Amino acid sequence: MSTPPTTVNAVARWTSTAGTAIQNSGIIVNDSSTVVQNSVQINPDSALNPNTSLGLTPRGTGALTVAIPDGTATGGNARGTNAIDFQNNRTLATNVASGANSLLLATESSTASGAQSACVAGGLCIASGTNSFAQATASQAGGTSSVALGWVSVANTNNSFAWSDNAAAGGVTTSNLGQFAIRATGPGGGAAVKFFTTNSTLSPLSAPGPYLVNGLSTWQVPSSRTIKENYTYVNCLEILEKIAAMTIEKWTYKDENRTDGLVWHMGPYAEEFSQFGLGALKDAIETSDADGILFAAIKGMYQLHINDMDTIDAQLKDLEEQTHNLKLH
Repeated sequence: MSTPPTTVNAVARWTSTAGTAIQNSGIIVNDSSTVVQNSVQINPDSALNPNTSLGLTPRGTGALTVAIPDGTATGGNARGTNAIDFQNNRTLATNVASGANSLLLATESSTASGAQSACVAGGLCIASGTNSFAQATASQAGGTSSVALGWVSVANTNNSFAWSDNAAAGGVTTSNLGQFAIRATGPGGGAAVKFFTTNSTLSPLSAPGPYLVNGLSTWQVPSSRTIKENYTYVNCLEILEKIAAMTIEKWTYKDENRTDGLVWHMGPYAEEFSQFGLGALKDAIETSDADGILFAAIKGMYQLHINDMDTIDAQLKDLEEQTHNLKLH
């Protein structure tokens, strides 16, 4: 066998018949021992183009894995076709990327058994549905095109999404197709679930966008006077008159019909509500604006009541004076 070329730490190429050296490859293998960590480095030869990429390509439909499958918890079971398994630690032999084109990355004791499924950055996660994704702690995505994130979340229905915080031993579980299920307890009375609608620098409780508070069942809308400006007088009697002229009917949404019957609603139409000049859209009614109009109408009715009472009091006083004068005569 002849002597190979002399590039330091290069992987040499040899003929399969004569056993003679052809050349050093473009791959350099360096054993590296440092005070931080013992490592083995694989990189392209410095003699190549300085921007050379390094590709690791399995043959045919083979998988790319960091552990050799051995059927035990050490190496795990066989990987799926074209799977990528970068998980080194497992408790069961089945904790592998066994689905076709599946992925395990930055995980421990996780399983990606669905086709095109993935578990990333988590432990004890299971992605068994086709095109499913599981992340964090013991999350399970069993439905097709499902996503499970956070603490022990389970998305076993198709096209569903589940996310849980770690406020309890178990997480949320989806129960219907296409369901969006989350648990965010936000301990301390703050905003547990918050939707930001602007790039605001205000606190979560003050920034535009509704939120749910820990333990409550209804949406909260920021309404503190400290976050408002451009205060303008409202003529409540005028508001009341406009409401009296509005159309109030029962109706159904065109796309909300259910198999068990129509879903009925009652209220005004956005086109008529727009006369108040409130909100950003002309084909929708913001709930906080509707509340404000109702408060104004109630105040207008109270003003009418007071005016009527003043009129009645004046009439009664006038009648009393007339009665008194009649008695004198």
